[in-house]
Amino acid sequence: GACSTGGDIFSFIMRLEGVEFKESLNTLADKAGIVLENNVSTAKNEMPVKVNQMTCDFFKEALLGREGELARTYLKSRGIDHEIADTFELGFSPRSGDALKSHLLFHDIDIDQALDAGVLTRSQSGAVRDFFWGRLMFPIHDMLGKVIGFGARALDDAMPKYINTSATGLFDKRATLYGLHLAKDAIRRSGEGVVVEGYMDVIAAHQHGFCNVVASMGTALTSEQVRNLKRLAYSFVLALDQDHAGQEATLRSLDGSWKIFDQPDSSRRRGDQFSRETVNLKVLSLPDGKDPDEFIRSEEGDWGQVVSDAKPVMDYLIPAISSRFDLDSPGGKGKVVDVLAPILGAMDPFDYDRYANQIAVEIKANLGSVKKSIQANLRKPKFYDRSNRDRYPEEIDKEPRNESRDALVDHVLAQMFAW
Repeated sequence: GACSTGGDIFSFIMRLEGVEFKESLNTLADKAGIVLENNVSTAKNEMPVKVNQMTCDFFKEALLGREGELARTYLKSRGIDHEIADTFELGFSPRSGDALKSHLLFHDIDIDQALDAGVLTRSQSGAVRDFFWGRLMFPIHDMLGKVIGFGARALDDAMPKYINTSATGLFDKRATLYGLHLAKDAIRRSGEGVVVEGYMDVIAAHQHGFCNVVASMGTALTSEQVRNLKRLAYSFVLALDQDHAGQEATLRSLDGSWKIFDQPDSSRRRGDQFSRETVNLKVLSLPDGKDPDEFIRSEEGDWGQVVSDAKPVMDYLIPAISSRFDLDSPGGKGKVVDVLAPILGAMDPFDYDRYANQIAVEIKANLGSVKKSIQANLRKPKFYDRSNRDRYPEEIDKEPRNESRDALVDHVLAQMFAW
């Protein structure tokens, strides 16, 4: 075609839907009415999908009933109207603890099948009851829109406030992004995805027309989640809490992103991670500690503008980390460099020079001293060996080993939170 993109119908569906070959094959087979022989996994997953959808429909009906009034009141207080609640298929799990079980049995669903789907649970005594009860329900969909699990929010003082379906053959929260089935087209069109933390953040964004927003199933992006995002775009904004715990989660998310936003060639050097061919990562900090849901619904700011103003990774990290240390105390400036040096070691020479200078300005230090301190950190055996000395000919004589990223992020986190 005009875009010079080659491939067959399978690769077309893979690009269009953001799925891998297996899902592409199953999608095309379903559309053509073809039963794939020896497709054991598909056949095995058909019943859990059916159970989950039946459960979803049951919860939606319960939300509209008398017992769902508390959940409806809560949704109204959060500014969620009926239309957006229906779009996300929100529901309510009755308090009795066996209402769903009775409903599934009435529709001839085998107990073991419901247990496998994670919507029922068996106690140590052998009694089977509903896994969710008395909670606002958030169905979780795969990229193609099939219900694969549920999130649930307590409407009273029950703890934990949020729970998810336990891991099943369908549901793995590490590989799932909430709202991705609704956001994928907007992410493709805009070329950018925004990642938040909570279900309500996603719902608020979509309700107000910002449909390229998804949520991680937890506070830190995982490798699997980022892999799914990368199929859709090459620019992403992390809109995560920026308190003490939020900064740690952001750092871990960025580290996970470094692992995934890369070319498949394992021989690529770490320095190429910041090349133009890689994904553009930015970090969004909301004013006054507001979460995205609260900010989007308020009249105090423009979410679209805040997303546009999100800072590149290092532009965010340098002041954020510098603010954690007393720069006037002995060794204070060195501690900032200790945290950032391994990250600078991943850059090409141009970005390296830019951010070394930015660190020097931020901590009010001599640029030459900052670079010497960076190199002292890069020479530590934990991260570097003596190969490829010409990378930074005037300064660096060490090249990163292909160490586990966990060693890098653990080092950074240890430095960041030790003082």
